[in-house]
Amino acid sequence: MRMTLVNCEKIPVVRLVRFVACLTIAAGIFAGMYGVSAMNLVGNIPQPPSNSYSATGGIQLWTNPGNAYIEVNPTNGNMPYGGWSQSTGSYTLNDIPANVNYQIIVTKAGYLPYTTNLYVNPHIIAEAHPELQPDTPASGTLDISIIPYGGIVCIDGSQCETYPLDASGELSRQVQNLDGDQYHTVTVVLGGYRPFSQDVWVPAGDTGRLRATLQRI
Repeated sequence: MRMTLVNCEKIPVVRLVRFVACLTIAAGIFAGMYGVSAMNLVGNIPQPPSNSYSATGGIQLWTNPGNAYIEVNPTNGNMPYGGWSQSTGSYTLNDIPANVNYQIIVTKAGYLPYTTNLYVNPHIIAEAHPELQPDTPASGTLDISIIPYGGIVCIDGSQCETYPLDASGELSRQVQNLDGDQYHTVTVVLGGYRPFSQDVWVPAGDTGRLRATLQRI
């Protein structure tokens, strides 16, 4: 655009008003040109890309049983979330990044871990109903052999049986369906002999063995 110059000749004082008017017109033309250039400049500035995580959604879980611990791990690299479900099993996360897949891990003592995945869409509440299964260890068997035969024999303070004394005999007992992969305590009380107690490892799906000779008092 060519700027038109306003021809303002030198004038006497009596024409000062006309001279000031000429300057005003020239200033207006310049300002108009500058304004157009400024708008063009602003319009050409590259705009930053939209944030793909600006949209949010939510997650709603109902765990069975309740009072379970929940980990929510987003695959977009954001920090994970965590918390406890209520006694009713309800657990809610709001305003979390959408268009993201989340790994859900639910744990509770005495139960097997539960894992699932939820994809959160914008403005949508993704739901899941984790059902926790009891963590019941495989059972094992315990073979007991005690000399002499007799006394009160107990496993873990219960499952007690009483046998009459036979100083020349050997007591053999097999206890089945014990929790596997853990220790069980065997105690024997027999008059005239020192009380006996020992922990025995019982493997899951297999047999643990105890061989003991009681000591006279």
